[in-house]
Amino acid sequence: LHLLLGQTLIRAGLSVQAAAALRRVLELLPTSISDYLSENVEVARSTHAELAAIAAADGHFDVSIEELQRTLQFPPPPLS
Repeated sequence: LHLLLGQTLIRAGLSVQAAAALRRVLELLPTSISDYLSENVEVARSTHAELAAIAAADGHFDVSIEELQRTLQFPPPPLS
């Protein structure tokens, strides 16, 4: 729900509020990746990608790169 809220706020041009909603997503996920369910992986990957986009749009390229690197810590999505 917080991921959808963050994505909606991005589209509304409210990047500060969107980033707060997206950070809340990450707070609600398990602290260890080994405890993630497959759904958690997708949510975490999407959340970090959205945070990267917000940071890049705001000119914070170092933060954007860090967020994109965080997406790489997760296994790739299935190719089904």
